[in-house]
Amino acid sequence: MIRAVSRFQIQSGAENTFEIAFRDAGMFERPKNLDGFVSMELIKSTEDPAEYLVISTWKTTEDYLAWQGVSTREAPREALARLSDTLINPEPGKSYFIVRSE
Repeated sequence: MIRAVSRFQIQSGAENTFEIAFRDAGMFERPKNLDGFVSMELIKSTEDPAEYLVISTWKTTEDYLAWQGVSTREAPREALARLSDTLINPEPGKSYFIVRSE
């Protein structure tokens, strides 16, 4: 199992637009159709309301990389444009092996 973490810094005041566009782009629903998908969470910082993390769990790194390959390519264009318009310096997600879990 691996966890993938993506950090998003959003333009101040665009938090609601980001959350709606994230949903409308199918970022919660589309991964469910891919092999190896386990779960996904969208988390908002308690200290900075314009900072979000997406934490997802995948069976293998290859499964996560497959998602990265289609995550934006197959998203509805209008929703993806709204999502992109809210972002400041977007960065690709990183994957991590789970070393210990209790």
